[in-house]
Amino acid sequence: MSENDLMFMPDSMIAGMLMHISSEVHHSHRAIVDEARRRLALSHESRWIPVEERLPEQDGDYLVMHLIGPVFCEFDLRDQWFGLPVTHWMPMPKPPKEQ
Repeated sequence: MSENDLMFMPDSMIAGMLMHISSEVHHSHRAIVDEARRRLALSHESRWIPVEERLPEQDGDYLVMHLIGPVFCEFDLRDQWFGLPVTHWMPMPKPPKEQ
């Protein structure tokens, strides 16, 4: 479409085109933001958390970094890591999905 075509186009048609373009940009932007949030959540879920930063908020099973390396361990709010020297922890990863 040339500049000449736009000169003779009714304002209502130009306004409609601008609204359509704006809507497309909004949807594209929204998709990018959603993907960024998804990736941030994944990276936050799967990082090793130093025990000095924080401890888990509830009892449960976690992966922990122990003197011998990463191990599976249960966390108890009262006894914490049952006396084990834990430096880092992370939530258990989700099991793989069947394809």
